[in-house]
Amino acid sequence: MEMKSWPLTVLSVLSLVVIAGAVAWAEVTHAKPHVAAAAAPTEGKPVFTVCATGNYAAYVELTETKTKSPTAQPGKCVTEPVESADETYEIKIYGLDGATPFEVGEDEVEATGKVTATGTADNPDETSE
Repeated sequence: MEMKSWPLTVLSVLSLVVIAGAVAWAEVTHAKPHVAAAAAPTEGKPVFTVCATGNYAAYVELTETKTKSPTAQPGKCVTEPVESADETYEIKIYGLDGATPFEVGEDEVEATGKVTATGTADNPDETSE
């Protein structure tokens, strides 16, 4: 008597569909995975700080270059190197509701400034220094 393993095949196919969907969603939304602060070399470059003091993770995107900072987890800060200490950078601040990004706001930050995402995912806000 031969046993068919169709449930395993169906689960394998469903797993591939879920993974492909997650990758496609990340591409469409430009989601950035959670990156450790030490991932980018910062030696000799000015850095600004991104903090998440709300109940959600946050990151920023430099408007001009579309460069994304590492993701700051709730209660943590990360740094992002920039090219020039003499510039002000326009940024968009994003929060993450699970893996889904949402826009918190837009601001400007000095090369050595600090941006803090505050509030909750339902009522996000930001401050900058």
